[in-house]
Amino acid sequence: MKSNTSARRHDDRNRFIHRRLLWGVSVGRNVDIEKSRSVLIFGSWVKNDIHVHETKGIPPVSSGFARNVICNTLIGHDLHLDHNKAPFGIGDDFGCGNPGTVSVGHDAVINETDTSGTTAASTGTGPSVTMNSLMVTNNLACDKNTPAVATSGGISIGHDNKCKQLTQVALPTITASAWPPPDAGQWNHTDVGVTFACSAPQAGVAACTPPVTVTTEGANQIITGRVVDKAGQIATASVTINLDKLPTP
Repeated sequence: MKSNTSARRHDDRNRFIHRRLLWGVSVGRNVDIEKSRSVLIFGSWVKNDIHVHETKGIPPVSSGFARNVICNTLIGHDLHLDHNKAPFGIGDDFGCGNPGTVSVGHDAVINETDTSGTTAASTGTGPSVTMNSLMVTNNLACDKNTPAVATSGGISIGHDNKCKQLTQVALPTITASAWPPPDAGQWNHTDVGVTFACSAPQAGVAACTPPVTVTTEGANQIITGRVVDKAGQIATASVTINLDKLPTP
């Protein structure tokens, strides 16, 4: 995954970006992203505005993200998302780590996102934009988005909530189980199967890690599974396996 050449340095000029990744960027004026294939913005500071227009797709599966994401970013003035054709996640719980809070100094405006033509399994019929851990100093506005905009909580709005479509959607859950159980010393002596139970009652499950068989000997092997719901939200669960196939005396 290629990063923009401005990554990790300060730039006082307006920034018109067609690449998909902005990581650790400090920008003295505006960030304008137009007609990009996908968008990932995290760990950044933008003095004025972020404008994202006409995004066409979502990040590749290899990136670990289920939708376009803006997280852990401080925006001095406004955040504008408009006329995008692919789903977005703003804030925590989209795979970029917590806290992923997005802070907007003035207004956040989300209009005319239409993901009805998106066929990726990770989006399905999920919300066009999902927001968690979003802090807006003034107003939040959203209109004419298809499907509606959703949140699982953690939104702070200083003045008016003008979002006409905001719905509530709970985070997905996942549990990990190992079989057979370990002995009293927490060791297994045969191959161990690890399964993951995923649930997303409101948004629906888009992806769940399949069963894993641990065959390699060793201590403290951490096996992690992941669930992605159709709102693009992500949760993980892990088990620790200690495997020694030598027969016990």
